[in-house]
Amino acid sequence: MHRFATHWVDAPQLAAAEVSPLGGITPPCPCLSAAQQAPDRIGLPRRMALVTPGLDGLRSAVQAGLGITCRSAPGMALPTLPADLLPRLPAMTCSVIQRHSRKGETGEIAALLASALATLSCAE
Repeated sequence: MHRFATHWVDAPQLAAAEVSPLGGITPPCPCLSAAQQAPDRIGLPRRMALVTPGLDGLRSAVQAGLGITCRSAPGMALPTLPADLLPRLPAMTCSVIQRHSRKGETGEIAALLASALATLSCAE
C-alpha cells in the first residue's frame, strides 16, 4: 500500500473567495470527496464549479482559473497552495493488486508500477 499527500491546487485568490469554487473528476473520485468534505468539516462555504470525467480536463480548468481542486503531487503536476489557506486534506492510499501469475509482461508492468509508486509515496 502506498500513501500520497494531497494538496489544494490553484491560485490563492480562489482559495480566499467567499465561496470556494471546487473542481473534480466524476465520482467515484477520492480526491473529489476529500475536496468536498474538508471545507464542510469547518463550515467553509463551497460550490461545485466543475466536474469532468478526466484529469486533463480538470488540469485545464484549474489552469484557466475556474476552480480549485485537491490532488496528489504526482496526479496534478501543478503548483500547490500554501497549507494554511484551506482545511487540511487526508492522504490518499493506493495499491497494486495483481490477480494472476506474476510471470511475463503483466508481472513486469506490475513490478514497475509498484516501484514507481514506492518512489512517490509519502511517509505520514
